[in-house]
Amino acid sequence: MGATSALRGGAELGRVLRDTPDDLRVALTAWESRLRSSILRHQRIARLKQQMFVPSSRWTEAVRSFVLRLRGAARRRRVARELSATPAGSGPAW
Repeated sequence: MGATSALRGGAELGRVLRDTPDDLRVALTAWESRLRSSILRHQRIARLKQQMFVPSSRWTEAVRSFVLRLRGAARRRRVARELSATPAGSGPAW
């Protein structure tokens, strides 16, 4: 999300500078307030996603393994359900 945030930030900076060309302080304050919530949200999500790749503790690693097993089991059930719904001899659903 870094590149997307940078592009969005640049576009937003252009808008606030266009809207308040005579007061840089007001423009920068408006720019920051418009971006702050989405940037903070992306930072929180990134910290959570980081734990999926590099768990910080054994407990986190156990939780990650459990979630991945659940997700794999759900995927296998979905595929089995889709295959059973496909008429015999018609081939894969895709």
